[in-house]
Amino acid sequence: MTRILALTVLLVACNSSPEDDVIDSADDSGAAAVETCDNGVDEDGDSLIDCADDDCAGDASCAWPLAIATDITLAFDANALAKLGGASDCTTRVTSDMDVLYPNDCAECDRIYTGTLAYPSDDCPADPNGPRPTTGKYGVVFTSATTWKIYWVNQGTWTEMGDATDDGSTYTYTANEPVNYEGTEVGSLATTAKYSAL
Repeated sequence: MTRILALTVLLVACNSSPEDDVIDSADDSGAAAVETCDNGVDEDGDSLIDCADDDCAGDASCAWPLAIATDITLAFDANALAKLGGASDCTTRVTSDMDVLYPNDCAECDRIYTGTLAYPSDDCPADPNGPRPTTGKYGVVFTSATTWKIYWVNQGTWTEMGDATDDGSTYTYTANEPVNYEGTEVGSLATTAKYSAL
């Protein structure tokens, strides 16, 4: 059952180095600072950040959403052995509106997003290891116009979840995996995760 909770979490630090000086509009060589278009910082000192700066016109990152909606359904199908032990089928739905998070600590991701998790429906038993998570964090690689590669934090490490493909209204990821408890298979977990730009 702890696997179910782990899957829900599939669901600008300051430093004093001269490279990160955002007050000066030129580096030590006298050259004008260049605006980086996806880090939440105004490098060139013109009070315009990222895609609000004309210097970023046409930059690919300006087509990426600043916020996403997530809607994830986790359906546990208990097998006969688990049902003999008192387990039953259950479903948890987790939703969130997530904002872009800086700095991006996922080396593989184009952007990362975080937000508060809500549980519109949840008939699965409580996790013995603690309450349901209240915040979620996802990373996205905008692979193409029809595919987003999704990452999630698994035990403190960014881990690839898989590809979410455009179904006309959302980017959808699906999976069905066995669930093991103390070394014994107890059923399967079907995941349907939908992501959309806000």
